[in-house]
Amino acid sequence: MSIGRRAAVGLAAVVVLVLVLAVQWHWQGAPQGGQSLHATGQETQGAGSIWQQQVARPSGQPLETDLQARYASAKWLSPMIDGLKQRSLAGDAEASYLLSRIYNECIWSFDPQMLDLSAMPAGQRAAKYRSTAWMGQRCEGIDGNEAALAWGRYRRVAADQGAFAAQVEDVFEGTRAYGEPKLSPADQKRVIELALSAQDPYAYLALSRALGYSGDGSMAALSPYPAGTQADSAAWMLAACDRGLPCGADSPLLHQLCATGSMCGAGSVAEALGLSMSSDELDQARARAAWLLRNSGRRPPQP
Repeated sequence: MSIGRRAAVGLAAVVVLVLVLAVQWHWQGAPQGGQSLHATGQETQGAGSIWQQQVARPSGQPLETDLQARYASAKWLSPMIDGLKQRSLAGDAEASYLLSRIYNECIWSFDPQMLDLSAMPAGQRAAKYRSTAWMGQRCEGIDGNEAALAWGRYRRVAADQGAFAAQVEDVFEGTRAYGEPKLSPADQKRVIELALSAQDPYAYLALSRALGYSGDGSMAALSPYPAGTQADSAAWMLAACDRGLPCGADSPLLHQLCATGSMCGAGSVAEALGLSMSSDELDQARARAAWLLRNSGRRPPQP
């Protein structure tokens, strides 16, 4: 292994340590007497990758202000962007994270006139058209090419500023997007434990996307946490809904599941998941979600 790669792998472990300190801050209160949660200069010395920006972060915090509600209920997202950018430049982690979510939503092109719904069951066609039009209106004025570049950039900014969900998402997605070393199973499990402790629904949603189907069976190493199957991904999404993520009939997530896929005609995210799984798989997802909720909110194990 090259020196540069060894340094990057070592810094990946530091990222997990910073997340550990962040959640310990949540349990124990703010650091005393100017104590910093940033990685030390010695830890970052010699780093030659983007991990340098990632290891020195404020304490991760769940998103708690009314920006979440404004984002979830917005019929048109473009008017929010300038204000969020100003807040992001001023160091507002939540604004940066919501910018990443907005741009992530609007990468797709939503034009109901371009749909060919002839193969879709008649009962789902109206819902598909409605959700596509809803997302098209919500993303009007946002260029898809710009969004494709901006969503990952703002996610990383949010992670650096201390948005816990962005940190969790960046740990899993950043390794694929930026070619960074993948965390070991032990470190991945550590991040999962921190997310359960924080009870942040957006972190759960990030894990739903990161811990889905794995063809190589590598996610078996993350047991006992749900990972590696469609039911496992659904379990994290159901847990996110239970922890406060908007998942009702007019929620962005439900419209996304229909507009970008085929989960159409449901009145909630839970119902939509049932359209893509067998009844046995859905029962497994519900049982695993219940297990996650029973094990959430606990102080994470000490490293």
